[in-house]
Amino acid sequence: MAFSYNGVHAEALKNARSWNRKNPWPPLVLWWVDAGHVPHWVEAVPRLERLHDHGPGPGAFTFKQPYGPDGSPTVIDRVRARATAVENEAGQRELMARVAALPV
Repeated sequence: MAFSYNGVHAEALKNARSWNRKNPWPPLVLWWVDAGHVPHWVEAVPRLERLHDHGPGPGAFTFKQPYGPDGSPTVIDRVRARATAVENEAGQRELMARVAALPV
């Protein structure tokens, strides 16, 4: 959440309506993975379909209705997410300057 709604990614989201078509599918799907595992798109597709067809659950969810690693509904610690976003700001300054210079 700290990455998605802050910094460079948040700047891109501000213009998403100009770059993307609105569709009935969820814009993203979240799920837990083991530390060190980098998910591949073939793992995401069935989860996105599950989220679209059946709504959020432990194997496919959103920031609005998150689930913990144990599969139980949970609440995002927004204070921690904001603190992480603040920590990330310094490392994104150069990239943010480049993004700000892009034509929309």
